[in-house]
Amino acid sequence: MLRSDHHKAFEILYNKYWEQLYGMAYNRLKSKEAAEEVVQDLFTGLWDRRENLKIYKSLASYLFCALKYRILNYISAQAVRQRHMEESRRMAVSCDHNTEEKLSFDELYALMEQEIGNLPKKCRLVFQLNREGDTAKQIAKKLDISPRTAETHLSNARKILKTKLSGYNTILLLLLLM
Repeated sequence: MLRSDHHKAFEILYNKYWEQLYGMAYNRLKSKEAAEEVVQDLFTGLWDRRENLKIYKSLASYLFCALKYRILNYISAQAVRQRHMEESRRMAVSCDHNTEEKLSFDELYALMEQEIGNLPKKCRLVFQLNREGDTAKQIAKKLDISPRTAETHLSNARKILKTKLSGYNTILLLLLLM
C-alpha cells in the first residue's frame, strides 16, 4: 500500500513505529532535537523512496536498521563539525596578530553572530541550517524550496557577511564562514 502512494498506510506506519524509533534515537544521541530530526529524516526518506523500496525481512527490522545508520551518520557529522571548530580555534590561537589592529577570535565570532542576526529571515535560516551541517538539498527539503534557491540564499548570506566583516582577519573569517 505504501508503494502505491497510500497516505493512510504511511500514517499507520508512522504512528506504530515513531515512538520506538524516537526512543532508540534518543538513547543514542541524548538530545530530543537530534532524535526527532533523525527519526523524521528516516520517515521522510521512507516516503521519498516508497516506490523503489525493497524490504527483505520485516518492515520493523528495516526501520530500526535504517535508523541505526542514520544515527551513525549523524554522530559522524557532529564529530566532523566539532573537529572543524576545534581546528578553527586552534588556528586562531596560533595566529600571531597585533591585538590592537585585529579582533580576537571570540570578538569576531560575536560580531559575525550579530551580523547573521541582521540577515534577511530566509537567508539567515538557510545559513544557520548549513552551519549545523545540512546540505543545500536537505535545507531545500526542510524549507520546501528548490535546492538552487537554498544555494542562492547560502551564497547571498556569505557575500553579505564577507562584505560586512571585510575589515577583519581574513583567515579567521573564512574559517567561521565554512
